[in-house]
Order: sequence, then C-alpha cells, then structure tokens
Amino acid sequence: MVWSLVTWLAMHDEMAEPQSADPIARESTRVIFTATKAPQPSLDPQQLIEWIPNSEYGGHAFGYVSRTRRGTFAHASADDPPAFIVCAKQDKPPVKGEPQTDPTHTAVLGLMLQDTLKPLGVKCELRYQNDGLPGEASIQESLMHALR
Repeated sequence: MVWSLVTWLAMHDEMAEPQSADPIARESTRVIFTATKAPQPSLDPQQLIEWIPNSEYGGHAFGYVSRTRRGTFAHASADDPPAFIVCAKQDKPPVKGEPQTDPTHTAVLGLMLQDTLKPLGVKCELRYQNDGLPGEASIQESLMHALR
C-alpha cells in the first residue's frame, strides 16, 4: 500500500541510527499520532477498483502504471501510532464497492486504512460530514484530544 507522506512515516519502522556520530541521525523517526485530511492510503489499482469502482488510479505519479507495488512500501504494524482521518468533502456514507463522488479523496480510503489497522490493534478514527459521531470532525480537535 502507498500512504500519504504522514501516514507512510507513521507506519514505517524506526529509522534512527542509535550508533551514529551524527546526533540528528540518532533521533527517533517514530510519531505518536497522525491526523490527515482525505489521505490516499493505497494506490494499488486492483484494490482501489475493488473498493471504489470509479477509482482513478494515481500510481503513474510514482512511475507504476497499471501495476501493483504492495511490497515496495512500508506496511502497518501493531506498534504504529493511532490515526485520525477527516474527509470533509465526503457527501454520503462511505460504502466499499460503491462509486464515489470524489474517488481520489473518498472516506472509503479511510475504511481501507481502518481495515488494515484494526486487526493490529491500532486505533484509526474516520470522520466525515454527517457521520453520526458526537463532536466536530476536525483535525484540530483530534490533535488536542490525543495530546492530553
């Protein structure tokens, strides 16, 4: 799976080099929480068409035209931080297998990330307009709650 840059970093293993002479290289690269607005957690064309029939595959941006590249990117693991996703322009409840108004930024992509993280025990909250959840679906509110 391809992740948004923030999500990629969150799901990537530690890249610090504890034995390095460079103090910056010794610093941890792990994050404690992510908050993203309409991220694209996958550019796998087969997976996207399955979940979002009118998906517009964007792998060409990475030079991967019409090919699956799951093994090229970092995968989620149980030690990854909680994720919060806001899809503010989502105009209907996200349903796997249904065409979406904005397939590139649909909340169905958030469902894909939830499905990946849930079995690992990693919290992933997805918010969108009229989602029926209490409170405002905002990145700011989520960050304040996570940092308390």
